[in-house]
Amino acid sequence: MLRHVLLAVSMAASVPAAAASFPWKDAVFSYQAKSTALSRMLEDIFVTQQRPVQISETVKDLAPVSGDFRQAPRQIFNDLAQSYGLVGYFDGTAMHVTALAENRTVLRPLTKVGADDVRRAALEFGYLDSRFRFNAMSAPSAVQLNGPPAYVERVSDLIALMEANATRQADGTQTDFRVIPLKNAWAEDVTYHVGGQTTVVRGVANTLQRLVDGLDGLDGEVARDPFAATPGLPASPERRPRSALSALFDQTSPDGDRQEARPPLPEPEAATDRASGADLRLSRRPGASIRIVGDSRTNAVIVMAPVAILPKLEAVVRDLDVEPELVQIEAAIIDVQDGALKEIGFDWALQASRFRIASTTSGASIGRDLPDAQGTRGSGPNFSIFGGSGALNFLSRIHALQTQGKASVLSRPKLATLNGNEAVLTNQQVFYPRVSSERAAQLYQIDVGLQMRVVPAVVRKSDGAADIRLQVFIEDGMLSSRRVDELPVTSRSTITTQAIVRDGESLLIGGYVRNANDGREAKVPLLGDIPLLGALFRFRSTQVDRQERLFLITPKLLGASDSEDAHPIAGANGRERALAERFCAAASVGKSGGFDEPECPAAKPISSKPAVEPGASAAVVPDASRGDAN
Repeated sequence: MLRHVLLAVSMAASVPAAAASFPWKDAVFSYQAKSTALSRMLEDIFVTQQRPVQISETVKDLAPVSGDFRQAPRQIFNDLAQSYGLVGYFDGTAMHVTALAENRTVLRPLTKVGADDVRRAALEFGYLDSRFRFNAMSAPSAVQLNGPPAYVERVSDLIALMEANATRQADGTQTDFRVIPLKNAWAEDVTYHVGGQTTVVRGVANTLQRLVDGLDGLDGEVARDPFAATPGLPASPERRPRSALSALFDQTSPDGDRQEARPPLPEPEAATDRASGADLRLSRRPGASIRIVGDSRTNAVIVMAPVAILPKLEAVVRDLDVEPELVQIEAAIIDVQDGALKEIGFDWALQASRFRIASTTSGASIGRDLPDAQGTRGSGPNFSIFGGSGALNFLSRIHALQTQGKASVLSRPKLATLNGNEAVLTNQQVFYPRVSSERAAQLYQIDVGLQMRVVPAVVRKSDGAADIRLQVFIEDGMLSSRRVDELPVTSRSTITTQAIVRDGESLLIGGYVRNANDGREAKVPLLGDIPLLGALFRFRSTQVDRQERLFLITPKLLGASDSEDAHPIAGANGRERALAERFCAAASVGKSGGFDEPECPAAKPISSKPAVEPGASAAVVPDASRGDAN
């Protein structure tokens, strides 16, 4: 039989039973109880505080309450706690009310974390209460807890979570080594210098290390590098280092707003004033324990990383180590007398109307619909571009002009490069003018001549066919007879363009007109060598010709069909082979210098896998495969 208890308003309260951190609102509370259940009255009290309350089953079975109350809610709760033997515990989110008889004592062993770390974490979350016991034992490492069930559960859950996180951190920090040999890609960076420019082809080790260096995402507060030369920039609010436990649960908002949670493990309130000792490091930056080194001797990538992510890094290396496609770049540099192309019926506008044209040059910008080249040609250089498969027809016309002395093939270099790597062709003269200053003289290097850079990129279609996207840079210069301060004047023209052609088709860049001076001297033998009087027997003539320089670039994919037993011009009919051989011979005779080329009959097929560095000239290969027939 339940007893009815009448509480006097004047009853004096003893030591408060609730945690001191509970934010009481001290407004006067009037309450009249007539055999009201104790749990109902407690719920009504905490409704005024706008806080949830958890009441144990033992408290719900206690006797009801009768009486009139006009006091602050804090005082009413303390009176009830003293009369009924209640214990209140506030965990930061809800008030837990239990009977004093429900208090219990437990011993929690510690294996991965220390008692001091647990104490700091519990203080930060607001779990500790001076009324309840938290005893740390050094040997063996353990924590003794005594208090209401909610207090014991909160601290026990925190210990279990910290132990699990420490175990996960220990497993993640176990590192291992792995040597991954490469079959196709380069392990280290490859650097080459051409024409005063430095080109770096990034290796797999550098690529992977840059990827790993970009990993951030702190799981815990990371200590500053004591060897850092300069302090880092202030972090943004969302990336600013947080306390260990805030990072551990990773559910507090960056601006510090409270995140409400439900029992059994309430979410902490983001503290604004961190304890000076709350610097528990629960994890490290993912990329901090990863090291990647390339070995040039064995062309292998050496990886040191945690065991858990080592297979993933190896998979990335395997994906990067793919067999590249080999692209053959054939270039023909041709000089034609101005107007000779139109004499044989070649019109830039008609040839270019079928193709997509896009270029950027030092002299002009060409659109899709080109007017007649003779109408657009001015005093300076003028460029036009077309791509197509009519190289055979075009070269046959050039051969006809060669027989008339109106055209000459300066050079026809051919080399192979890897897909996506730059191929460089140069033929330049170098001289070193001396520039004197007040105290010293210095030599400067001047390069004049032809430099061609081509970057091919294979674009595969859904039907298996391949297009080749070309990035072309051409720089052509020459020394003139004019001098300024005893130094020769150099002329330089540049062409920069991009185009897409089909495999085996050609890209023709033309319209670049320049003046060619041809100075000749004739004399009467013996008499022309007499001092002073010999000038009467010498004759000098200067001929100025306007010439149009053409660049014919033909990319071709080299695959299984380009085997060693293939004929250099296999697949062409008799007329095409004869024409290609005649043009090749004419090119060898008519060239006036430039790239070295072996004779056409001694042509050897190109190996599909040359052992050369990316971007470097593999070998100057004579007319092979299609030759000029494509």
